[in-house]
Amino acid sequence: TAVLPAPHGHSPARLGLVAAPLAPGTPWAEARERALAFRAHEPFTAASTIKVYVLQALLESVADGRHDLEAGVPLRRDDQVTGSGVLKALRPGGTYPLIDVATLMIVVSDNTATNLLIDLLGVERVREVVAAHGWSGTYVRGKLQVAPVLGDQKPSPSRTTPRDLADYFARLWRGELLPAELTAVAKDIYRRQQF
Repeated sequence: TAVLPAPHGHSPARLGLVAAPLAPGTPWAEARERALAFRAHEPFTAASTIKVYVLQALLESVADGRHDLEAGVPLRRDDQVTGSGVLKALRPGGTYPLIDVATLMIVVSDNTATNLLIDLLGVERVREVVAAHGWSGTYVRGKLQVAPVLGDQKPSPSRTTPRDLADYFARLWRGELLPAELTAVAKDIYRRQQF
């Protein structure tokens, strides 16, 4: 891995990245060795990037028969949270197919959809999936937009690293994480992402 030099000047923003060639037929382990990296192992607040690991956990649960993407997920008023997404604006009481909830989580970064999936899977299951794939720089705290601020202290946020995210997307795109039909589902969702 080549390490990029630190940028010049001072900025309060932090940047981390991993850029690797994804040529067909090149094993990810080999491509990773040729990657350009800057702060690749440094943890960053995950914010909405944590949703990629929730999607991975969901699709693995579909692969092993625990869940069906066509099954309905009810939306209750207590499920609706602030931040991005559209489910917060819909009337509670509806039921939405799991595939649509997962799609909303990714394509419009829907926080309510994310929390519905974390409730369905369990935060421990998402953590198990993260650990099983070796994404050691990633920690999933729990649901989004629900923890109160205690005094001046915010709860410890979910975090991830550029290395873990690069590893996830490279392995997903190469078909190394899921059966072919679920890899296609994930790719289709990501290709429709709006932001």
